[in-house]
Amino acid sequence: MTGFGAADGPVGGARVSVELRSVNHRFFNPSLKLPSSLSRWESELRELLRQRITRGHVTVSARVTVEDQPGAVIDEARFAEAAARLLALKKAHKLGGDVDVATVLRMPEVLRLSRDDDAGLESATAEELVAIAARAIGALQEMRAAEGARLAE
Repeated sequence: MTGFGAADGPVGGARVSVELRSVNHRFFNPSLKLPSSLSRWESELRELLRQRITRGHVTVSARVTVEDQPGAVIDEARFAEAAARLLALKKAHKLGGDVDVATVLRMPEVLRLSRDDDAGLESATAEELVAIAARAIGALQEMRAAEGARLAE
């Protein structure tokens, strides 16, 4: 039977959302799509799915959200190096104009997006993730049961 279930909750210092989708299939066929920061618990999730779902193509996807992660980081050492290089080029080629902050920030590797895939998950446990997945499985099973009841009518 087809179905959908979703749940989210805290895992360590991050928030994890788990979604399950299923379509009818004679056998149990799970497919897990986890971010690398959660892949260390794939076997625990597979075992939970195997225990609670007996049939169907089941796709599990998870998403990690960290609330207090900065969006961009300035590498101050590269900033200083880039500013010094630009000033040296300006002097060597007798160019006019100013070297301003915006110009230096546009230099490669000075401003970068902060993406730490394990941010917030240092203290996380498999049990936290499994609990969220169990709630998503419960929602999936409710939807499948409702579809079965409609079909039976």
